[in-house]
Amino acid sequence: MLSPYADMLNKFFKIKGRTDRRTYWAGILTWLIILLVLIWFGKKLEVLAILPKIFTGVMIVPTLTGGIRRLHDIGKSGYWILLALIPAVGWACLFIYFCLPGISEEELARLKWKQEQRRRERGS
Repeated sequence: MLSPYADMLNKFFKIKGRTDRRTYWAGILTWLIILLVLIWFGKKLEVLAILPKIFTGVMIVPTLTGGIRRLHDIGKSGYWILLALIPAVGWACLFIYFCLPGISEEELARLKWKQEQRRRERGS
């Protein structure tokens, strides 16, 4: 269970690449479990109440970069992560995207080729 979480932390600032559905969701689940444990300890001992806030602040970057890599896995641009700025609707769209299966390398290459063709047609 910690392996996907460790993978997410190892790629802390890495935006390029892909993260499959299983790895992404296992990392998020691990993140939530750790957060809930920290919240529980914070309620038991007031001195530790700041830990969940610190943990969440530190984990913002790997969570965002993991989401961007997950979007790459389904053939979307990383800019789609900006949907998170739209409450409810944006979050729902991202949730649906993150649940979609990834596309194969061949399909991804074909999509990139089509996008390049469209750019060339517009430029001409």
